[in-house]
Amino acid sequence: MSGLTRIVTVTPAGGQGWVFTPSARTIWRSVNDVDFIAVPTYSASGRVCDDLGNPIRLVVIEASGHPGIAMTNADGVWAWDGLSGTTILTAEAHGWTFSPSSHVVDGPASDVDFVGSFGANRR
Repeated sequence: MSGLTRIVTVTPAGGQGWVFTPSARTIWRSVNDVDFIAVPTYSASGRVCDDLGNPIRLVVIEASGHPGIAMTNADGVWAWDGLSGTTILTAEAHGWTFSPSSHVVDGPASDVDFVGSFGANRR
């Protein structure tokens, strides 16, 4: 860009399936190095059940470095779109402990399952 007379915010428009670092840059003069790193996004999903295989609904799934939550439905199924990089997924519900305590994902995954025990080994 040339001839800038004001502060301008440059935001990449890569579309769905990508996140950018930084998400935007503010410039106030002509520059040649307004660079962004594009990282593809992916989805993860799974199921949360008790040790008998019964679904557990309303379990909160958190993803490190990503805002928001996912929540299990009546079948214990959850899904999260738009993850990027290496992400640690954890399950939380009052009174429950989950095994494993977390899953690490760094690409698409459809088998990120947790098994819950109610009231066991709470610290």
